[in-house]
Amino acid sequence: MPLFFTNEKPESPLRRNPSDPRSGMRPVQQAFPVFKVRGTDRKPAIPDRLPAVPTMTSAAKAALLKHTLNYNGTGQFYAKLTPGDPVNSNNGSLVFVGPEIVDTGLKLVRYKGSQNGSGRQMLWLRAEANRQYLVDCIVGTHYVPSNFKIEGPGVTQTVYSAFADDMGKKKISNIATDHIHFVLQAQNTAWYGFAVWNLTVTWFFFSCEVTKL
Repeated sequence: MPLFFTNEKPESPLRRNPSDPRSGMRPVQQAFPVFKVRGTDRKPAIPDRLPAVPTMTSAAKAALLKHTLNYNGTGQFYAKLTPGDPVNSNNGSLVFVGPEIVDTGLKLVRYKGSQNGSGRQMLWLRAEANRQYLVDCIVGTHYVPSNFKIEGPGVTQTVYSAFADDMGKKKISNIATDHIHFVLQAQNTAWYGFAVWNLTVTWFFFSCEVTKL
């Protein structure tokens, strides 16, 4: 079958003239923005990859429990929560409220300091009735010493002073790290919510480890 070609140009899309009732709707080619610009160099918010933040040793945990609760032993591991792994089955979870950065690769969250806790790290634990749980949160800041607040059942608005001593051994890439501890004494099987935040300065949250006693 012979094929025939013409030199006619395709009809250009027409726009509808609202004032002309005879004008029908025709396809209209939509314009879209084109950006032709030069970019700028940006450094990552956290320039250095952080080594593993040291957790509490068994000996240190046993000493803390003996001194605080007159408890002998180190208890039973219950859950460990990090920004890279914020949920542990049905035992606990993290909720990030007003963070500046959540980096699941470095496993840290950065918050601004605030008196009212507008940037806070929430921790939810599902506890069994008549059990105690040791909560160990690892935090960091460029400014030391520094005061944190803990809010939750039985520890409402408690001021916790971190970084009180031995700062030279706690520096990691210019971020000083320390532990914030508290104990949950659960009276019934339920979920319990806690919040931690810094009162004045930018700070980092690294992890939270929970031990059942």
